[in-house]
Amino acid sequence: MTLFMTWLVACGSGALDPAGAAALADQIAADPANAETVLKDAGTDAAAFEATLYDIAEDEAKTAAYLAARKK
Repeated sequence: MTLFMTWLVACGSGALDPAGAAALADQIAADPANAETVLKDAGTDAAAFEATLYDIAEDEAKTAAYLAARKK
């Protein structure tokens, strides 16, 4: 289990924060062919993840946190 997955299980399956969404996006980018599996293992699906990304995009502070996490 990855560190992100451990965090997600420990914190519950609520909405992802910007850092969590960035970590999940990084995992998907690393293995796009298995995106559905990555999302399922994280306790989400494409529609919910997309909604999270839209939520992040609507808030400047969340967007900045997401982009900072994606650069790491």
